[in-house]
Amino acid sequence: MRDSTRTFSLYACIVATGLLVACGPSARQNPGGGDDDDDGSSTCPRCSEDKFAVIDCEGNAVQCPPEQACNAGKCMNACEAAEKNHSSVGCDYIAVDMDAADGPPRDACFTVFVANTSPGQVHINVEWNGLQLNLAQYAKLPTGQGQSLGYAPYDPVLGLAPGKVAILFLAYAPAGGPLMGNVTCPVPAAIGTDAQIAGNGFGKAFRITTDLPVVAYQMLPYGGGRAAATGASLLIPTSAWGTNYIAVSAYDPPPGAQPPIQFATGPSYNIVAKEDDTHVTMRPNQAIIGGGGLMAGTANQPYSFTLQKNQYAQITQANGLSGSPISADKPIGVFGGHQIMSIDRCCGDHGEQMLTPVKALGSEYIAAPHADRRAAGEPRIYRIYGAVDETNLEYDPPGVGPPKVNQGAMVEIRTAAPFRVRSQGDTHPFAMFTYMSGAGDMGEGGQGDADFVRLVPPKQFLYHYVFFTDPTYPFTTLTVVRKTKNGVFEDVTLDCLAGPVTGWQPVGTDGEFEIAFVKTVDHFQGMNGCNNGVRTMDSKGQFGVWVWGWGSEDTNTGWVSYGYPAGEGVLPINDVVILSEHPEDAIFGHNRPHSAAPTTPLAPVEPSAPWLAPPWSPFDR
Repeated sequence: MRDSTRTFSLYACIVATGLLVACGPSARQNPGGGDDDDDGSSTCPRCSEDKFAVIDCEGNAVQCPPEQACNAGKCMNACEAAEKNHSSVGCDYIAVDMDAADGPPRDACFTVFVANTSPGQVHINVEWNGLQLNLAQYAKLPTGQGQSLGYAPYDPVLGLAPGKVAILFLAYAPAGGPLMGNVTCPVPAAIGTDAQIAGNGFGKAFRITTDLPVVAYQMLPYGGGRAAATGASLLIPTSAWGTNYIAVSAYDPPPGAQPPIQFATGPSYNIVAKEDDTHVTMRPNQAIIGGGGLMAGTANQPYSFTLQKNQYAQITQANGLSGSPISADKPIGVFGGHQIMSIDRCCGDHGEQMLTPVKALGSEYIAAPHADRRAAGEPRIYRIYGAVDETNLEYDPPGVGPPKVNQGAMVEIRTAAPFRVRSQGDTHPFAMFTYMSGAGDMGEGGQGDADFVRLVPPKQFLYHYVFFTDPTYPFTTLTVVRKTKNGVFEDVTLDCLAGPVTGWQPVGTDGEFEIAFVKTVDHFQGMNGCNNGVRTMDSKGQFGVWVWGWGSEDTNTGWVSYGYPAGEGVLPINDVVILSEHPEDAIFGHNRPHSAAPTTPLAPVEPSAPWLAPPWSPFDR
């Protein structure tokens, strides 16, 4: 049941100031994306960077048993430790087959990659609509690379070996649209048309659980160059979910803008629950059209619905809702995407990213783009979304972008060089994304296509990453950012390289951050001993990693790309809460009407407390 005292106190805080503020104690300082003993301090005993050993006061490492991991300087059940460590490593994930345009993405091959980051065999379970999926049939182990890629069987009894990846073929409907047809799965998939819904409505998500920690990613559609319009996302485990978010889609086109291609379609948003009777409220900055069991909603007024376990609500419409606050009384997962987005030039690509809660947003980011796709280079595109009014933006180098962003507002920045941006502190967090523009017309190379990737704040950087790069793509690059530790840049290692990562360039002028781009695959050929598949990166200092893959015209895989953060911490690093709820919730709880699938919502009632009647000026901006 909702804590109405907390809701009313927050409302009173906002009314007293007339602005959105951070209520409560100062933000927790807990770097490293894990428990508070992994930051390189002298605290002992402490956990190793990979969380699988305890380091005593003499610096000796004692390995945890295979079924355990470290938290707070001691070994414990590995899944329990992962839950406490608040990172992208976990044992419980929910994947959503997001909305996609008619043609390659719609009802196409939907997959989830599960990478075993643990030292023991991992056993995977997948549930959909109350059904346990037969993973002996629908999970495969990738073998080989590129055009020689094969699929070995997965043994549910034996499980997934350490450092290996299983591809879960979850959904595919053998029906193509009128534009370019569909993208089939190379092996049978578990579910047909019911896994994906078109437009607004309620749908059923896939619940993926493991007995040891893993990292998981979803991709729609799977298939590399054959896919033509792919989006992918790092999945955030349910243990790191929150109750307060900012909605951000893949790319909301500027008002009145004409997309470069005619069949570019709408931004989409998915909100999913892990528990029954999860009450969600959104304050949309545009009117919600409604449909599929979701009621229509008025702009800048609270909009509510209820979700059951493993159920999601999907909103897809031409008028984007990015910047709108979302809150819930139980933890939720939130995705932002686009059916087919088109940025600047031909052509278009599906997009999707899972978002982190407001409490995990940073007040500082490094603009870390994809590597150059072509020799001439190109300006990079970034968008910043504000969480708090009067958020001042300071850039290094200076003058890169606008000096300020307000709550719910967006600023777009285009520049060729990486940069650093920060606000006045943890009371003013913001979200930041980077984009890939379209690849251009036939004959221009077809390198990649429109895409977007969420940037990770340096406070959520990790020391250790295990991640997966898709072997069906001819080009794979890693964007790597490191920060100084005690005034020194620590080496960053990639398991397939003979030595540490090289080619570092400074970001800005203050000497605190450096960036490097590592090409691991070029025209399906591995580079410097590397290739696609499971990769591991480590350092004694915190660093961030982003995976990018794309196709090209000369490999017959043009106009397609994907990207995601390789991993991250999802620690609470600020105390900001963006109120999206109706003020009467503080008094009446959930007796107010709201959408609840599959029933039609009741008609609105008149407020019984006249001082809470519309327009509720604290929110009417």
